[in-house]
Amino acid sequence: MEEEEQLLLTKEFDAAQEGFNRLTSGVSSVIQSGVRAADDFIDQNIPGGEQFTARWRKGAVRILRGTARFVQQELEAADRQVDEPIDSPGDIPYFAVGAFERGKQQYTENARSMAESAGIDPRAGDVLGEVAGEIATFGAGKLAGAATKVIPPALAACHHNLQWLVAWQHLLN
Repeated sequence: MEEEEQLLLTKEFDAAQEGFNRLTSGVSSVIQSGVRAADDFIDQNIPGGEQFTARWRKGAVRILRGTARFVQQELEAADRQVDEPIDSPGDIPYFAVGAFERGKQQYTENARSMAESAGIDPRAGDVLGEVAGEIATFGAGKLAGAATKVIPPALAACHHNLQWLVAWQHLLN
């Protein structure tokens, strides 16, 4: 029987993915154990601790879900803004983030296709896309910082919004 030809770097990417999965599973387990220990300590040693930890847990989950939903809506608005005209200075940060995300996705897709056509695991394209995205984010941050020194104060607020959206976008990815 003929051995199936494997793309270059497939074993390495599989090993890295397996290691990453073990790491995140281990970190998650440690965090859960720590939270459980703190929860038990509060429940057993503080009067009303059970109600406190139950309410805190519900509140924390609600805040995290609300924040994630808000950021997702902002990123979707940024994506839509790329196809719409810029009518006000407030549209500029959304356009910039949306255009950046689309460019990064297109670059990543192209890199995946090129890697695969060269006989390399397409996940190498994902790595290239992430690296290019980080380089572009750094450059955009420097450019935006320099721009605030020469633009009117109304646009400086747009710069602040842009930085906020980019920061949240990184947290979600």
